Amino acid sequence: MPGDPKTTPGGPCRQALLIPSGIIQLMTRTYSATFVKRDAWWVGWSPDVPGALTQGRTLAEAKANLRDAIRLMLAPVELDVLPKNARVVQDRIRL
Repeated sequence: MPGDPKTTPGGPCRQALLIPSGIIQLMTRTYSATFVKRDAWWVGWSPDVPGALTQGRTLAEAKANLRDAIRLMLAPVELDVLPKNARVVQDRIRL
């Protein structure tokens, strides 16, 4: 489809595609998730999004928390909304 994906308020898991006619189409992405019951907590993570790790008292809560974690991990950093006096350093890190 033509157009550039734009992040919607729902987060990167739901993206809008603006096509030339001006119509916005929402796309939903699916990510792998693993959940483990550990004592009183459900721990969840996504191997598709390194660093997206969460927990919840119930499986449903852990799933909801993981959705939020994935959205936050994939959200672009908006440098233009930082305070005017913020010191920003952009660099490359070699491992």
